[in-house]
Amino acid sequence: MADPMPESLPQTAACQTARSRPQAVIALAAGREPAPLLRSLCALALQRSMDRLWLAPDAFGVVLVPNGPVETVEGVLASLGPALPYAVRITAPVPAGDWALRAGLDAALRWAGSAGVVLSTTAGAVPEAGWVAQALAALAGGQLDAALGEVVPPGRGPDAAGRHAGLLVALAARLDPDPADPSPAHGQESAASLALRGAALRALGGLPVGPAGGVAGLLAGLRRQDGRVRHLAGMRVEATLPPAPVEPARAVWRRLRARRAMREFWTQGNGVFERETPEFRRWAARLGLPAGSLGAALSAPCFGQAWTRVVAESPALAAPATLPPTALPREIAAAHALLALARLRRSPAVAPPQRPGGFARGSPRPEGMGTVRKPAGAWKRAGSCGS
Repeated sequence: MADPMPESLPQTAACQTARSRPQAVIALAAGREPAPLLRSLCALALQRSMDRLWLAPDAFGVVLVPNGPVETVEGVLASLGPALPYAVRITAPVPAGDWALRAGLDAALRWAGSAGVVLSTTAGAVPEAGWVAQALAALAGGQLDAALGEVVPPGRGPDAAGRHAGLLVALAARLDPDPADPSPAHGQESAASLALRGAALRALGGLPVGPAGGVAGLLAGLRRQDGRVRHLAGMRVEATLPPAPVEPARAVWRRLRARRAMREFWTQGNGVFERETPEFRRWAARLGLPAGSLGAALSAPCFGQAWTRVVAESPALAAPATLPPTALPREIAAAHALLALARLRRSPAVAPPQRPGGFARGSPRPEGMGTVRKPAGAWKRAGSCGS
């Protein structure tokens, strides 16, 4: 984890009113207690480059979103004095939750701009020394739109929830591999360790809120547009997360098999520009859809949009009831068994060829959107919206 705290932090004054545009800006919900916030700010002060050198003072900034009295946040900053080697901005108070995260990401995006990187973490989280550098390296060059870091409990490796998430993403790599998310991948998707290209966040209009919002809604929006998302093993923070409901492993298995088949049909144009095959009709029946309805769903310009329509219309893919955290040991065993079965059934997974896709730098919408579809015979899709 992060290097042991030195007796004194690097004595580079943090300009609280800096107007420079850093490479990255971190949105941090401040919480209500000063001690966890102090711990997070000190851990961020220890960030280093990939070469283990101290980051430049203007390499990143921090946006604090008070979840209670602003005086608590100001008191923590005053106690640190000039020790922080990064600039800090404070937003208006916002109650904890998705609204606070949205406010922090919006403020971070305004500061970093579309060409920058926006990160998020939570008060009390302790990022490893290379957390910021790992995110910047992963998103450099526009090859990815989002990087998801690993969250481990303090002083330990991945807990049961982390192991379960890792098994499910390993199962996905076998059944429906994603070239943007190669193994090893941890499978966790949390606001405690998240990084996005500013252009991608702007194209989505910020973090959605409501029942289908939060980080899950943000990532769903990215994936609908074939955004490139990676679970980055080296981008790690220590944090304690509340227990979350557990998705049954068998439901994940069924969904992944269906998604792989739909991806192949979409790529080949089956049911849209090419004739329906017997396999296409069998899958339509398995999903509880008329073949024509399945073809209409697969006519979307992005596979992510097509898959979203298939899931919404298929009774067989209706979201199963989630299980309580106490079901984790049983579901971990089930995931192990299904992963072994996937290895027996299939040779090592090879992802289908992909065209460049996702969100273009400086573009308000994903690459390739609104382009004219080619006629049958000359038209071959390959899993993204890119040109």
